[in-house]
Amino acid sequence: MEDRNIYPTDSSLCYDCYRTVNRIVENAREAGLSPVLKGFRFHAGKIKTLHFRINQNATAKSNDRKKRYQQDYDTIISRSESSGSMTEQKKRKHEGY
Repeated sequence: MEDRNIYPTDSSLCYDCYRTVNRIVENAREAGLSPVLKGFRFHAGKIKTLHFRINQNATAKSNDRKKRYQQDYDTIISRSESSGSMTEQKKRKHEGY
């Protein structure tokens, strides 16, 4: 019997993390916290494109596509990490740490 469970990939987890932080920041802006959130710029469309390209090139055979896959993967990881660290910095600054 074939296993039909679909498990998330690392790129999909990074994409979900980025979208979640983006949603939280947008909700905070709508709640009137815009002055605290200066400097936050999220490009959810760009991350979605990266995620799509990663999935498209995951099984690539050519070296060019493998190289592009690795570059996109590195980019989505670094952007996800930076969005989380920016959120933490703003939180600490706002709370007066």
